[in-house]
Amino acid sequence: MNKKTISSIVAACIGVIVLIFLLLSGIGHNDDQNWQVIQSVRGNVTIRDTPGYYLKWFATVWTYPRYVDKSWNDEIDMGDKATESIRTTFNDGGTAQISTYVRYATPTDADQRRKFHQQFSGNIENATIAVKSHQTNCIKATGPLMSASENQSARKAEFTQIIWNQMTDGLYKMSRKEIQISRDYDPTDPNGKLDMGMETRITTEIIADKDGNPEIAKQSPLDEYGISVFQFSVTAIEYDEETLKQFAAKKQSFLAAEQSKADREKEKQERLNIIEKGLREVAEAEAAANVLKETAVIAAQLKAEVAIQEKLEAETKAEMALSVAEIEKQEAQIKLETAGIDAQAIVELAKAEQEKIRLAGAITELEQFKIDAQVQMAEEVSKNLAQIRVPAFIMNSGSNNGTTNNTPQIAAEDSVMKMMFNLMLMDKTGILNKTDIENSVVKRIMDRSANAVPIADDS
Repeated sequence: MNKKTISSIVAACIGVIVLIFLLLSGIGHNDDQNWQVIQSVRGNVTIRDTPGYYLKWFATVWTYPRYVDKSWNDEIDMGDKATESIRTTFNDGGTAQISTYVRYATPTDADQRRKFHQQFSGNIENATIAVKSHQTNCIKATGPLMSASENQSARKAEFTQIIWNQMTDGLYKMSRKEIQISRDYDPTDPNGKLDMGMETRITTEIIADKDGNPEIAKQSPLDEYGISVFQFSVTAIEYDEETLKQFAAKKQSFLAAEQSKADREKEKQERLNIIEKGLREVAEAEAAANVLKETAVIAAQLKAEVAIQEKLEAETKAEMALSVAEIEKQEAQIKLETAGIDAQAIVELAKAEQEKIRLAGAITELEQFKIDAQVQMAEEVSKNLAQIRVPAFIMNSGSNNGTTNNTPQIAAEDSVMKMMFNLMLMDKTGILNKTDIENSVVKRIMDRSANAVPIADDS
C-alpha cells in the first residue's frame, strides 16, 4: 500500500469522525417527562418543552425533570447516605429522627425555569438539597408544638400536616409559653388529679391573625424557585432511647391509670347495679301492686257494668210489665165498655122484645123454652109413668054444701093438682134437674103448690 492510499484512508476516517461529531453536536433530543434549557454558541437561551429530535447547532443543553421524588431516611439502599433522616426536639425534651418522602414539581413557566436554571446551576440535585433544607427547617419548627408523648400517641397526622403547610406557605410565627402540668396528671380521671407537685414546661404556640389563620414569619423559598410540593409524608419517627424509656414509664402510668379507671368503672357499675336492682325490685313491687289494683278496678268495673246491665234488664222488665198492665187495663176497659154496651144492648133488646110482645102478643123465647121443656118433661113422664106406683084415690075438698055447683073452681084446682103431680114425678125421676127452667118459674110453681090440697093415699 503506497503512501497515497494510506493518506486517503486517513483522510476518510477523519471525515467520518468529523461528520459524526457534527451530527452529535448539531442534533438534540428531549423526552416528554423533561424540559430543557438550550444555550446556543452565541449565548442565546431558549426553553424547550416539547419532546423529539431537533437541530441544536452545537448549543449547550441542560435537562430537568418535570417531577422529582426523593426520600430521606436511614435505610442504606434508599438514600445517598446512610443517615438522611432529620432530627427534631419536642417540647418535653424528647427527640426523634424523622424520615420523610417528598414529591415536588419543577417550574412550568419559561421565566421561572430560566431562574431555576440560574439558581441551581443546571443541576437538579441542588434543587433537591434546597427542598431538604427547607423541609428540615419546617420539621424543627414543628417539633416544639407538642410533646413526644403527644406526637407518639395522638398528633402524628397534625405533625405531618403542619410541616407540609409550612413547606408550601412558609414558616409560621411562633411564641414560647410556660405551662404548669401536674406530675401525676391523669387525663382519664373525670374527677381531676391528685396534687403531687407541678412541673413547668415550655411549649411553642403558633401565632394566629385576627381571622384565626397562622401568621407567616418567612415566605417559603420554594415559591421563589417555582417549586411546588405535591406530596409530603412522614414515613418513620425513631425516638431516642431516653424518650422511649419515658414512653415506657408513661405507658405503665397510663396502664395503672387505666386499671384505676377500670376499677372505678367496676365499682361504679356495681353501685349502679345495686341501685338498678333496687329500682327493679321497686318497679316489680309497683308492677305487682298495679296488677292487683288494675284487677280490682277491672273486677269493680265489671261488677258495676253487670249491676248496670241487671238494672237495665229490671227496668226493661218493669217497663214491659207496666206496658202489659197498661195494655191489659186498656183491654179490661174495652171489655168493660163492651160489656156495658152489650148489657145495654141486651136491655134494649129485651125492652124491644117486651114492647114487641106487648104490641103484637108474640110468644117470647122464654115461653118457647118453657113449652119445649114441658114437651120434654111430658115425654119423660110418659116413659116412666108405668113404672111409678100412684095412689088409687085422691081426696079433694068440695063445696060447703056438698054440691058441685062451683065447676070453674074445681077445674082450676084440678089443674093445679095435675101440675104438682107432674112436678113430683119429675122430681122423683130426676127430670127436674135436667131442665133449664128458670128458678123463678119453678119457685113460683112451688109457691103455688104450698097452698094446694095434699094428695091422700088410701092404700
